[in-house]
Amino acid sequence: MTQEAQEQPPGASDEPPRRGPSTSESAEEAVTRGRASATPFVLLGGTALVIWSVVALVTGGMLLLWWLS
Repeated sequence: MTQEAQEQPPGASDEPPRRGPSTSESAEEAVTRGRASATPFVLLGGTALVIWSVVALVTGGMLLLWWLS
């Protein structure tokens, strides 16, 4: 055995560590490119936020008109 092989702790692998998508790019880049597990939540959450914002504005406008009439 070589000295390098003897210095490794027991159970250590000879192959290099694998790099997943989370280590090679930031979380924002992963979501933007659609490679993150959070992508469906971001899509649905963003859509729901837009829809509820429009509903809130329309409801607020209707309540304001009703109150002023």
